[in-house]
Amino acid sequence: PRMFYNKNGGNWAVDSVPVVNGSIFTFNFNYAALGGVQQLDTIQYYFATLNTPGVVTTSPLGGSGNSPVGSTPPPTVYDYQILAQVSGNYLVGVSNPNADFPTITAAVNFINAGLTVGSANFILIDSAYGAGESFPIVLNPINGSSRTNHIRFTVDSSRSEVLVSGSSTQGLLHLRGVSNFEINGAGAGGSRALHIANGSQATGSMGIWVQSTLAAGVDSLIIANTRISGGTNTVSANYALYVAGTTVSTAGTGDNMRLIRIEGNELRNAYYGLYLRGTTTSAAQNITIRGNLIGDTAVATTISAKGMDLQNLINGLVEGNEIRNITGTFSFARSGIEFGGTGSQNLVVNANKIYGVFTPATNGAHGLYVISGNGMRLTN
Repeated sequence: PRMFYNKNGGNWAVDSVPVVNGSIFTFNFNYAALGGVQQLDTIQYYFATLNTPGVVTTSPLGGSGNSPVGSTPPPTVYDYQILAQVSGNYLVGVSNPNADFPTITAAVNFINAGLTVGSANFILIDSAYGAGESFPIVLNPINGSSRTNHIRFTVDSSRSEVLVSGSSTQGLLHLRGVSNFEINGAGAGGSRALHIANGSQATGSMGIWVQSTLAAGVDSLIIANTRISGGTNTVSANYALYVAGTTVSTAGTGDNMRLIRIEGNELRNAYYGLYLRGTTTSAAQNITIRGNLIGDTAVATTISAKGMDLQNLINGLVEGNEIRNITGTFSFARSGIEFGGTGSQNLVVNANKIYGVFTPATNGAHGLYVISGNGMRLTN
């Protein structure tokens, strides 16, 4: 028996001298025979043997050849990829010719294809990102992430404005089952320098979509000091920040959410500012929502329906937020903060400033609207 292998679809090398231990054959990938390997190279391989004279068998099936045995590969082969190791500091942008990645898309693709082996900081060095990006930018569950192996996106400390703009009928940024991850948009002077703005007015679009399921949950996520804008406040399923599951709707829910902190952000130009709902059987746990500014002074770019829609939270803290000017030109029951869900328990709602909630609808406008839940403490 022998093993054929190549790098990135190149010429085949062969190991025809395996180590034999009874019926176990151990083959060796000699990377030197391939000219060396590097991160993100793909190694293809298959096995061949001559079990009876003139009959060549390969694994996977379909190969042939007698000079040497198995020299014609099967139509499909096995493969694996040399994972990139994610750790350290990376510059993202084109304003520095020595930057590691020209776009956020390229940086996220690197993370998706890699293995996180230490903490990593991705620093946005440009004033604008849009051209060259592929929206939606989708970050998948991070291989190797942990409390120690934490990934963080920040802006260069000299920047006071970093605009990420484009159009996507989903989230401009889609965090799909992402844990141990942080976006911190603080820039020069501690400002909210980072602005993520989705220009789509389509139903179901949003600035950031955080997706959490039983199979791929969210555990330890921070979104801080960032301005997040939807594309319109006149479409009922348009959001600044949407935190739930795989289905985007005004009744969507997500499973398996823990340790999420949403702090110091500004949310505007959407129907919903912050939409975060767990399920009755898998409530969102240990959620902190603090110091955010929701709404705008202009009716055309404010939040038009609900500043926050929060359901099925356990051990949550909603504190020190300012929710303003929740209004619009259409009739609808509006809320500064709306709580609900039979799975909600032990929520502390403290020192929030809510004003300018107005609707011409007969079913009213609410600063705080508690639909259901247990053990809430409201001190506003």
